[in-house]
Amino acid sequence: GLRPYGVKVELFCEIEPAAQAVLRAHHPTVRLHQDVTLLDQLPARGRLLAAGFPCTDLSKSGKKSGIFGDASGLVRDVFRLLRAHPVVEMVILENVPDLISLG
Repeated sequence: GLRPYGVKVELFCEIEPAAQAVLRAHHPTVRLHQDVTLLDQLPARGRLLAAGFPCTDLSKSGKKSGIFGDASGLVRDVFRLLRAHPVVEMVILENVPDLISLG
């Protein structure tokens, strides 16, 4: 959705095979990493990081264990990567509204 604004995708990170297939079909030249927990660094030219992470611990119909739940806790890896790559100027995180209210 950011392409009209000149944003160029440098890297995707996705563990689900079906979602990987969609990304490869639409963006065949973009590097695809499989597991955010094993990703060591962000692309050197990256200035914007956009990330989504599982909502199973956050949604009204989920476990409601909060941001530190097993699945939703993957957001910690987003922050780990940001600490290692301080040139990122903007972060977009996507998730459910209960992300804020569940602490």
